Amino acid sequence: MSVLPVADPETFIGEFAEMDLGPLKDKTFLVAISTGDPTKPKFVPETIIGPLDFFEMVEAVANIHMEEMLHAKAMIPSKKFGTKPQVLDACTIDYIEAKYAEILMEGLLTGDLDKKYTCQAGFIKYEEESSEIDEQNPSP
Repeated sequence: MSVLPVADPETFIGEFAEMDLGPLKDKTFLVAISTGDPTKPKFVPETIIGPLDFFEMVEAVANIHMEEMLHAKAMIPSKKFGTKPQVLDACTIDYIEAKYAEILMEGLLTGDLDKKYTCQAGFIKYEEESSEIDEQNPSP
């Protein structure tokens, strides 16, 4: 198996690429809104969310891009003090922004996504019945 190259930011188009994100699927992430140069690990500290698994990170990156019209920074923090986090590059973020629906659907189809409930069973609420007998309209 050959090692795949890292994408070149000058020629990369996320919509046309097929990036292997497999090595990221077992990682834990923090996500924040990016600021400044996309090649630098700078972000708005007040916007940090996490810890997130891979698919939650994909969803967060996509939501920031769609709802805020901004790019995200996704980081893999270290447990060692003083160690800098690994930050996904601009090409990887662009790829996730372009193909988030495909990534999440693939996760659902392959079973990579744990079942996370989004709602619970509901019940019909009955109107409260009066215990008094309606004298004017008695039931048959």
